[in-house]
Amino acid sequence: NNAPPTVSITSPANNATVSRLLGTTIKANASDSDGAVIKVEFYAGSTLLGTDTSAPYSLFWRPPSRSNFTLTAKAYDDDGAVTTSAPVTVRVK
Repeated sequence: NNAPPTVSITSPANNATVSRLLGTTIKANASDSDGAVIKVEFYAGSTLLGTDTSAPYSLFWRPPSRSNFTLTAKAYDDDGAVTTSAPVTVRVK
């Protein structure tokens, strides 16, 4: 049996305010109890922002507009299992 990886966004915090001009770094923790995490994908809504293949998992993001965005991270393990993080909502000013 393949245990799925775990993943959570550690920054920005839920309900944080982000500057559109300055952008922010999205950070995630990911691990796999019976193997290895091979990549973490970062999303704003359904839009893929980018991928990081090595820990610590992070991505610099400059939001395209002033709005509220829901960020998630997806972790993939070396046996094909995928887990999506709890969503984090950010307000872009």
